[in-house]
Amino acid sequence: MKKYCPQCKQTKDEIHFNKCKTRKNGLNWLCRICQQIHKYDRKSYLKQYRQNNKERTRNWTYKYRKHNLNYWLNYFESIYGKNPKCQICGISLAWNDTGKKIKEEVVHFDHKTLPINEQPKKPSSWFRQHKFNEKNKDIWESCNFGILCNRCNSLIPTNNRLDWLNKISIYIRR
Repeated sequence: MKKYCPQCKQTKDEIHFNKCKTRKNGLNWLCRICQQIHKYDRKSYLKQYRQNNKERTRNWTYKYRKHNLNYWLNYFESIYGKNPKCQICGISLAWNDTGKKIKEEVVHFDHKTLPINEQPKKPSSWFRQHKFNEKNKDIWESCNFGILCNRCNSLIPTNNRLDWLNKISIYIRR
């Protein structure tokens, strides 16, 4: 069967079109060659736009991230409370939504259960970069993070915890 590509204005066989589930006929509206050109043109246009509108792009990115961060912080407050306590030493913590250093201890997230390759490497960076939605909320909840202060978080290793605890208990018993 043949299909018309409006970009190059040629009629081509279906094999020259990528699949597209959202279209009625199941094929992309552009042929593969034109689609690559369109994709490259779009990328170069966006790159040029960002370069010409640095301040506008920076402001939009800042507003988007701040707005998204507020959603995450409201979610965290609903789960962990307004002023959570470190789960090891019990010190009172605060949520840092400013990105600046504050005098109070700030919440740090601890990887408790998942293998290292399946969990966000830096939780605080992860939720800043991922939109607040049900899918990402489920990913976050599956990680089973603990709430720790900076001191406790830096003392506990991420890998081989049980082995580390056994070595400490042997050392203390001596």
